[in-house]
Amino acid sequence: MIRFSYSVLLLGVLGLLVQTVALAQPITTFPYNEDFELGTGATIATGWTQSTADQRDWTNDNNGTTSNPTGPQTGDHNPGTASGRYVYFETSSPVVTGDEAIAISPQFDWSGLPNAGMSFWYHLFGDGMGAMHVDLLEQFNSGVDGANTGANFSSAGATFTAAHIGSDIVISGGGNAGTYTITALVNATTVTLGTAPPSNLTGMTYTHTLLTLDVTPAWTDNVDLWQERAVVLASSLVGGGSEQIFQILIRGECGPVPPQTGFNFLSDMAFDDFTVRDFPANDVGVVSVDTPVGGSGLTATETVSVTIRNFGVATQSNIPVSFTINAGVPVVEVYPGPITGGATDTYTFTATADLSTPSTTYSIVASTALVGDASAANDSASANVRHIGTVTTFPYSEDFEGGSALDWTVAGTTTTWELATPANPTINSAASGVNSWITGATGSYLASENGAVVGPQFDMSGFASDPYISMAVWWEAEFSWDGAVLQSSIDNQASWQNVGALGDPNNWYTDGSISGLSAGSGQQTGWSGRTPTNGSNGWVTAVHELTGLGGQASVFLRIVFGSDTSVFDDGFAFDDVAIGDPAEINVQFGPTSVSHRGTIDVGSINTAAGGTASFDIQSLGDLDLALTGTPPDYVSLVGPSLNITTVTVTTPPSTPIAGGSSSTFTVTIDPTVDGLFNFTVTIDNDDPTPVQFASGADGVLTLATSNFTSATANFVAADVGTQIVISGSVSGNDGVYTILTVNSSTDVTLTTAPAADEGTLAWSHEGSEGSYTFLVTGTAVSNAPAEANPTTAPVSSFAGPTNGPLTQTVAPGATLADASIILTDAEN
Repeated sequence: MIRFSYSVLLLGVLGLLVQTVALAQPITTFPYNEDFELGTGATIATGWTQSTADQRDWTNDNNGTTSNPTGPQTGDHNPGTASGRYVYFETSSPVVTGDEAIAISPQFDWSGLPNAGMSFWYHLFGDGMGAMHVDLLEQFNSGVDGANTGANFSSAGATFTAAHIGSDIVISGGGNAGTYTITALVNATTVTLGTAPPSNLTGMTYTHTLLTLDVTPAWTDNVDLWQERAVVLASSLVGGGSEQIFQILIRGECGPVPPQTGFNFLSDMAFDDFTVRDFPANDVGVVSVDTPVGGSGLTATETVSVTIRNFGVATQSNIPVSFTINAGVPVVEVYPGPITGGATDTYTFTATADLSTPSTTYSIVASTALVGDASAANDSASANVRHIGTVTTFPYSEDFEGGSALDWTVAGTTTTWELATPANPTINSAASGVNSWITGATGSYLASENGAVVGPQFDMSGFASDPYISMAVWWEAEFSWDGAVLQSSIDNQASWQNVGALGDPNNWYTDGSISGLSAGSGQQTGWSGRTPTNGSNGWVTAVHELTGLGGQASVFLRIVFGSDTSVFDDGFAFDDVAIGDPAEINVQFGPTSVSHRGTIDVGSINTAAGGTASFDIQSLGDLDLALTGTPPDYVSLVGPSLNITTVTVTTPPSTPIAGGSSSTFTVTIDPTVDGLFNFTVTIDNDDPTPVQFASGADGVLTLATSNFTSATANFVAADVGTQIVISGSVSGNDGVYTILTVNSSTDVTLTTAPAADEGTLAWSHEGSEGSYTFLVTGTAVSNAPAEANPTTAPVSSFAGPTNGPLTQTVAPGATLADASIILTDAEN
C-alpha cells in the first residue's frame, strides 16, 4: 500500500470532509451493511458522497447499465432485493482514459472494532476494463481549538504520536486555511508542520487526516460475474489520536490498464452490498480449487492445488487441509504457512488425484480445518473437472441431449456460448430434441465476443480416407462483422486451421471478411448474415470433408464465434454433429431435411380432392448414387398406413443421381376420412455404410424368449436383419445380436438367445444405410385448400465436395413446407 499526504490527492474533497465531521456523527454500530437500494442517480446512498477531486461520478442504477453489453446486465449482486440497485461507473463518451470516479463512505468509529475490516461485491465486465481501487482515509484528531506559533501546531484536545508524521493537518476558515503536512512530533498535543502557516492564530477549526492509497492491490477483470473483495483494515489503520475514525474511498479508474493500449467504452464497473465489520482473529478457508482442470488425457496422478485465504487477522501456520474426489475418503495434509491476515497463498498437495476415466465429471472439494476457526462457511471450495473422452468409434453422432454431450466445452471468457434450449426471436428451437449449442439462448451475443465450443478428442487413425462432418447450423449475425467458423487442430490445440473455405458446397461459409471473428479464430472466413438476405433462415445441414484429418490419431474440432463492438443479433447455433464416411443420400422436403428412419409432417391434405407432397433425393457423396430395384420401384411405399385410400409415387429417378445432384419425386395422397394419416416411404440404394440408428442405457435381455426391450427405442418393421450391440454386461451378454422380428416399437426378438437375463444394459442399434426409410404423417381435412406442388429454387447449396450447387424444393406458402426443425441423415 502507499500512504499519501492529503495534499497529494483528493484536495477538492477537503471541504466536504470538514462538513461531514460537523454534520454527521460517525457510525458506531456494527456490522454496517449498505445495499444501495434507497439511492438513485448521483445520490449513492445515505451518508455516501461523491468526491469533488475526480473527473466523473458514480451512479446508483438498476436493471442493467445503458451501454449493453457491459456492466451488470442482469441486475445487482443480491437479486432478492426489491429494486435490485447497485452503484456503477459509466465509461462511455465523454469519459476518457484515466478519468476517475470516487465514492466516499460515511465515517466509521472503529474504537469498538479491534479487528476492523470491510468487504463489498464488485462487477468488472468489458474488454477495455480499467482498474478498481480501495483507499483508506483516517481521521485522528479534530476540533476548534487549533493554534500555531510559526511551524508548530497545537491542540489541547489532540493526541499526536510519532506514527502521525507524514499525515495532514487541514485548517478550514481564516487566513491559515489549507493543508499542512506533519514533519515532526513535539509532544502529545503539539507537532511541527512542513510549512508554517501565514499567521500565528488560535481557535482554528481543523481535522487531522491520513490518506492511504490501495489498501488492497488495485485490480481489473473482464467477466460477467459479481465477485467479493474483502480487506482487513487492522494492519492499515494507524490510530493513536483522540479519535478513531475512518472512511473508505472506492475509486474507479477508466481503462484500459496495461498491457492493453488505446481506449474504448467497454469498461463499466459496479459495486454493491458494502459491509464494515469486526474480522475474527482466526478464520482460514479455501478460495478455489486451481488444478486439475478439465480436458482430455487426464491421468491417475493429477496434481491438486488450491488457493488458501486467511480471512482473519492473526497469522496462521500448520493448517490441516484436505480434498475429496466425488465425496470419497478425504486426503488430509498440512499447509505449513505462515499466512498473514488478509493474505492468500497456494498449496499443492503431495498426494495426487485419479481422474483417469474418460467422459467422467469429477467433483473435487477442498477444505481447511483450522483449530478455533471462527466461520465454517468459507472453509471449503469445489470444482467440477471433466475428463473429456477420446472418440474412437465411428460413425460418431451427438445430439447434445445428455451423456457424452458434456465432452463439448466452452473456451474463452468473453462468450455467451451455452448448451440450452434456444428461445430467441430468430433462433428459437433446437434442431432435434431440446438442446443445442447457441451464443445466448435467451439474448444477444456480446460485444467483442471471441469464445469457442471445443469438442472431444477424435482418434481418426482408422480412416483410410478423410471422413466427413455433418452439422445442423443456424446463423443470424451482422454480415461481415460477426460470425462463426469450424476449425481443427492436430497439435493438441496449439494451432487451429479452418475446415473448408468460402463458397464450398453443402451450406458452408458465406463470408470471407468477418472482422469480429479474427480475434478468436485468427482469420475472417465463416458463417455470417441475417434473415431474410444472407442468414440461414432456419436450421440447415452443413456437410464438409475433414480434409487432411483422416489417419490422424488426435484431432480436436471447435466452433469459434466472434463479434465487433456494436449491433448484436441471436448469433450462431449448432446441433446434431456427426462424423463418419461420406453420406450418399439425404432427403429434403421443402426446406426441411428428412432424417433416415425419421418422421416428417406434411401438414393438411383435402379429404375430397387429395393432395401431393414433393421430395428431393440428394446425392451428397463423391460418386453417383446408384439406386437399386427396377424403375419406378426405386421409391416405394410400405405399411403400415393409416386412413389412406391410395398413395402413389410419380417421377421417381430413372437413372443414378450424380454426386452433388438431386432428383425430385412426388407422392399423391388420397385420405379416407378426416383425421390423422401416415405412410412409410422407402428409397432403395446401394450404400452399405454402417449406421447407428439409436443407443441407450436401459436395454433388457430375456433368455427364455430371446427378447430385447428398451423404453427409449423406436423399432420399425424394416429393422429385421439389423443388429443390437450390447456392451458393459456383467453376465456374459456383451456382443452383437441380429433382430429376427419386430414386436413393437420397444420390443424385438433376437435370432440368438442371450447368456442370461439382465437389465440396465448399454446398447446401440446398428445397421446399414441400405434402404432410406422415413414415416410421413399429416392431417386430412374436408374442403382444405388444394396443395400446389412445391417448386424448386437455388436457395441453398447441398452439393458434393467436387460439384456445384444444386436446388432444393421450397413450398410457396403451403403447409407442406411448414416444418420447424431439420433432422440430419442418420449416417451423419
